[in-house]
Amino acid sequence: MLFYVAHFVRLLSLAVLCLTLPGFGKANAASFDCNKAETYVEKTICANLELSNLDDLMANNYRVMRAAGIGAGAQSHLKQSQRDWIKIRNKCESIACLKFQYLERSSAICEYPVITGVYPMGCKDPYDF
Repeated sequence: MLFYVAHFVRLLSLAVLCLTLPGFGKANAASFDCNKAETYVEKTICANLELSNLDDLMANNYRVMRAAGIGAGAQSHLKQSQRDWIKIRNKCESIACLKFQYLERSSAICEYPVITGVYPMGCKDPYDF
């Protein structure tokens, strides 16, 4: 019996230690450093695995399209529209709002016209999953 109690105490101690480690069990967004999260939106994204994954997807799509042959005008528009979208995203006050914003933005990024007519394979529309 004493063996089981000692084993339980060790497991409980390990669980408490893991939960106190920085970053353990937290999501990690790709488009910004969660260690520097300051706003409600940033903290919510970092604390929510689904939002963090959507942030990863959006950041990936943005990088892929910035590297694609979309032309100088579209590049400029993509950058400005991203800045504008961040302002809209930052007005969200709920997880549902953030999820909607990320789904819409991730999809919109992939819809930019490509000069070559061949869309990059790395751009993933979240509605295709």
